[in-house]
Amino acid sequence: MLLARSDSGDYPIDKKLFRLDFVVREIFEDVKILAEGRGLAVLLRECSAVEFWGDEPLIRRVLMNLCDNALKYTRNGTIELRLRCSERAVELLVNDTGLGIPGEDLPHIFDRFYRVDKSRASSAGGSGLGLAICKWIVAAHGGRIELESTVGVGTKVRVLLPVS
Repeated sequence: MLLARSDSGDYPIDKKLFRLDFVVREIFEDVKILAEGRGLAVLLRECSAVEFWGDEPLIRRVLMNLCDNALKYTRNGTIELRLRCSERAVELLVNDTGLGIPGEDLPHIFDRFYRVDKSRASSAGGSGLGLAICKWIVAAHGGRIELESTVGVGTKVRVLLPVS
């Protein structure tokens, strides 16, 4: 419904000033709990204090979707979160040592309903909308989302948002 409403221009974005670092720390704690007993180390490498002008629930959804993907596709190793801010951009990073995504799938990864390996994706759950939703939310905030991945090595997702 979110994407359908966004297509029609009917989704209200409620921007307010909030502490993005508080959101990142809360999600980090949630992901640590979700990763317990799974042989995963969840790390918060950097978390700069950042006041951000945006829709907090939507930004929270982006970060949680990215972390949920990392949890689904990382059997052991690490999931790393970072938040840093420069004069030009706020950068959110979710990096994992998971299964990785084949190169031929990367151009389609943000397409609605696209799933890398149909059989693997159905066993992991999900609808193939998470990254499309992330892309829309980031774009609605004037930012961009980038993804790098190597099969057997892991995936790095970088969200760049304008400085408030």
